[in-house]
Amino acid sequence: MSRPIVVVADHLAVNGGSARVAVESALGLAAAGHRVLCVGGAGAPDPRLAAAGIPVRIVAPPERARGRAASAVRVIWNADAGRAVAESLAQAGPEAIAHVHSWGQEMSGATFAAVRGAGAVGVVTLHDFLSVCPNGTFFDFGEAAICTRAPLSGACIARACDAKPYPFKLMRLARHAATARLGRLFEACPDAIVLSALHREVIAPHLPPGMRLHRVANPVEIDAPDGPPAPRAPDAPFLFVGRLTPEKGAALFARAAATAGVPAVFVGDGPEADAIRAENPRARLLGWQAPERVAALMRTARALVFPSLWYETQGLVALEAQAAGTPVVVSDGCAAREFVRDGETGLHVPSGDVQALAARLVRLASDPDLAERLGRAAQAAFLADPPSRAAHVAALETVYERAAAAQAGARPRRPGARERAVAAKAG
Repeated sequence: MSRPIVVVADHLAVNGGSARVAVESALGLAAAGHRVLCVGGAGAPDPRLAAAGIPVRIVAPPERARGRAASAVRVIWNADAGRAVAESLAQAGPEAIAHVHSWGQEMSGATFAAVRGAGAVGVVTLHDFLSVCPNGTFFDFGEAAICTRAPLSGACIARACDAKPYPFKLMRLARHAATARLGRLFEACPDAIVLSALHREVIAPHLPPGMRLHRVANPVEIDAPDGPPAPRAPDAPFLFVGRLTPEKGAALFARAAATAGVPAVFVGDGPEADAIRAENPRARLLGWQAPERVAALMRTARALVFPSLWYETQGLVALEAQAAGTPVVVSDGCAAREFVRDGETGLHVPSGDVQALAARLVRLASDPDLAERLGRAAQAAFLADPPSRAAHVAALETVYERAAAAQAGARPRRPGARERAVAAKAG
């Protein structure tokens, strides 16, 4: 099957997990011979897209032309984004696949209304829980814990669960309502991709009957190692890579490292930076680094620490560490635990338990042979079945075939904009 594919994301520059996957999948699909078009909400697109001959359309006007009120309205319902998606689908033709990766920041629920209006085959990758949870994480930032309230119940609506003040929660609720009632997300995209077994387990009870879930892990595109991991220095640090936000557990790691008396290095930035410095004045905060620098830090770290407090639907950085031959200490409450065999390729730790995490750090710091053994096993496990871009594209092609077959029998295809224009002229 070779169909035109319209890839939709809030951002088409690699500034986060979903944007990275959108870009990598677009490049991989184009390399596999598919005609790919991309629609992004804001920011300069990754230059590799243009180099690959992939047309890109960016919706958002320059920041200086946007006031705060206008920006808030666009987050709830961005009519410009809907038009851009509709026009791109018309350009792609009647056999197009619309693959939506993200919509919560710029593209909005208008994306899904456009997919329905074009009668296109719709597929959505649920990178987080935004389709069913207003803040997208099933995490209560006030309690710093997993939220167990029913989405959109009275308790959910009343709870100021977001990291920002309650008016921001109201905006999220308005966006969620617009996406559900006007965009009708699940009608537009009845085929959804989940990233892990835990992701499926958590989100499935909140989805409407008839949704078809396909498990496709995100790709990890890195250079193959030349050989086994090199021995670490005696004082090799423990490494954290990611946003410095409460749900990621960065401050918890800082406290555990201080308790254990081990060196800690943080790559990333975010609102928890000051809390990390307060918990561990000796910690090194490097900010965001180039991919090559991150890879070098991983290759020399004693272990990657992945202490996420929310469900974390996959956790690409854990797989990147394993590819580098670095063991991972991972929270047992997040999906990244599925890629780490406790005691074989890394260590599990009870979610949110500072003392238990400190004990794992002491164990690895005091027993370099254990860390080396875990690292070698982690690298071997990764190389045995690498989640490459090519494997990801092959899995997407299977999903597209199944979605096209299922959706063809579920609803009649509506004529696209170009077909309507031709019919109008003919009439």
